[in-house]
Amino acid sequence: MDGRKRLKHLTDQLIMEVKCYGILEISIEQYQIVCNAIEKYAEASGQNEYSPGLMASYSNYLDERVSSGEICTEYRRFQVRVLRMLSTLAETGKVDFSRARYGLFKYPVNNKTAELVEQILDSYSISDKIKKDLRAPTRHLLWYAAKQGVIPEKIDDALIMRYLIDEVPTTNGGSTGRTLRCVKYTTEFLKENGNQNILRDYTLLKLKNDHRRIVPAFLEEEIAEIVDATDTAKKIGKRDRAILLVAYCTGLRGIDIIEIKLSDIDWRRQKISVVQSKTHTPIICELNGATMNIFFGRLHESLSPLCTKS
Repeated sequence: MDGRKRLKHLTDQLIMEVKCYGILEISIEQYQIVCNAIEKYAEASGQNEYSPGLMASYSNYLDERVSSGEICTEYRRFQVRVLRMLSTLAETGKVDFSRARYGLFKYPVNNKTAELVEQILDSYSISDKIKKDLRAPTRHLLWYAAKQGVIPEKIDDALIMRYLIDEVPTTNGGSTGRTLRCVKYTTEFLKENGNQNILRDYTLLKLKNDHRRIVPAFLEEEIAEIVDATDTAKKIGKRDRAILLVAYCTGLRGIDIIEIKLSDIDWRRQKISVVQSKTHTPIICELNGATMNIFFGRLHESLSPLCTKS
């Protein structure tokens, strides 16, 4: 492939390849955002064609943004992944979808400790997907202990508190929930396997709820005006009214709303069941009378799923 291919054509092709690969729509949006940022950077630099130099320059720009605190290291990694995908597409005609194993380099541990991480996670009845999510934060705790010159058998309460208070907020603050879960698993496992220095019960750890009142985006009167603006004399207007009502009633993401089918509704209990696209978690939401009525109207017209095109 021509190394001087126009960058816009290249990013458009990358997004097409990402869609064909089967990546979730919400993630495709993030790929598009990064591609737009790369194009904007290139335009500001007076460039409109792909080049390895441009990719390297943008990578350095990301490093500067991390250093200044504008973006986090995790977001930089994702953007570097997009850069790599663009480069392989430009130079080979194919997108490299493989993932660099960042976690192993972020918290490097020896083989014995890596094996211990697997033993800790295997001792709990959790899925492979959850194990994958918990490996890095579990390794993080043991890596931190090793940096302090402490082997797993000698980890004590003082080290764990230093880890939670001093280490986690500065290096992994965005994953506090997973970190606390890994602390529970690790300390419980170590105590059951001979560690006598851990005296506290960390299975009781939990995140403190934020009690700040959430200010609604719209008043009920404003929602009513928005909903009433739909033309319910037409099928597409009834569809739009249903979408607006279910969004207001349930707070579901748009990507989940467009997948709703009439078969997902429990008419007797006035509830709707969906599997969230972002988290893959099944949830049940209550529906109010107005939303049930508009759904019933679409049932009468035999239109399903919710976002059937006119």
